[in-house]
Amino acid sequence: MNRRRGVGSPCMHYEPMSVDLDFLSSLDDGLISTDLLRRSGVDPRGIECLIGLSELVRLRRGWYVTATEWKAAGRDGRYRFMIRATNASSPKSLVAAHLSAAAMHRLPTIGNWPSELHTFDPRASGGSTSRLITTHRSGPPAETVVIDGIEVVALERTLVDVAVNECPERAVTAIDAALRRDAVRYATDLRQRGEGEARLVRPALTTDTLLCELDNVAPPFHRARAESVIRFADARAGSPGESLSRVRMRQGRFVIPDLQVRFPDILGSYAEVDFYLEGIRKAQEFDGKVKYTRGAIVKEGDDPGEIVWLEKQREDALRRQEAVESFDRWTWDMVLPLKKFCRFLQEKGMPELRAGAAHARSAG
Repeated sequence: MNRRRGVGSPCMHYEPMSVDLDFLSSLDDGLISTDLLRRSGVDPRGIECLIGLSELVRLRRGWYVTATEWKAAGRDGRYRFMIRATNASSPKSLVAAHLSAAAMHRLPTIGNWPSELHTFDPRASGGSTSRLITTHRSGPPAETVVIDGIEVVALERTLVDVAVNECPERAVTAIDAALRRDAVRYATDLRQRGEGEARLVRPALTTDTLLCELDNVAPPFHRARAESVIRFADARAGSPGESLSRVRMRQGRFVIPDLQVRFPDILGSYAEVDFYLEGIRKAQEFDGKVKYTRGAIVKEGDDPGEIVWLEKQREDALRRQEAVESFDRWTWDMVLPLKKFCRFLQEKGMPELRAGAAHARSAG
């Protein structure tokens, strides 16, 4: 254990016994309880010492994670740690729902995750919110699955709840990712099973599946918005940034381009762009990188200048084929502010759905 001490440090006059935090972390997939620490010989003062030395991070009262695990988890993983710790602290079993369920299903979101655990309890007399837990009771009983040791509302219901209760930016991003991931899963299962066992493969998640679940939930509010979001979702979206870009285009009442369009015979391979408008031969990329077959554009260790040069070569090849007249590229700082992105698209000649659309732009 790294024992750094200074004035005011909780370990200034204290020497906790050596404890293998990595081993304790491995016992419960990262979570470490106060009880486990005490049984390992670390008393309350020793726990505060480990926190002060930045070796432990307190999640909730009585639950911790090593600083190494916390750093490696990233934003999404940290919220999942918080969900699990809150569930473990509860005197009764909780069912993760809404955005908490989306996080447990490894779905992306736009913006920050909530600070509390969202749960579903149809037996509750009404929805409730505390500092750590928000309880939802609306809708029929939900099917659940177990993820990382806790009960979680099943994927289809989770996506419908997100579509009903969250903004389009969050909802479309989550549904796009779920549709894409399950389409990949379905195709992989089919290849592994073969045509003779295709009937044994679980069907892929589809828009129709979610619309049926929406009918089952029958929300009293925001149903039309949820249906619109579900119909707008697209399994071809390749990243949260692409999903948000498409939502922004819709909010600005721009024509929605085709997604993941592939151009063959480009320098011995093919090029694929995030968005393409065939009528005006406009290609668009969320992250500024035209995607190509693996190995045809970027190899591990390639020089960044070489990568830029390769991208330019392929862009020129697309232009020579007269497949592309113009390229537009943007990143997060451009697409997050709606008005800024709309101005950018206007300047780039992005066609609008109707005249005067700029006056109709909203976040809905």
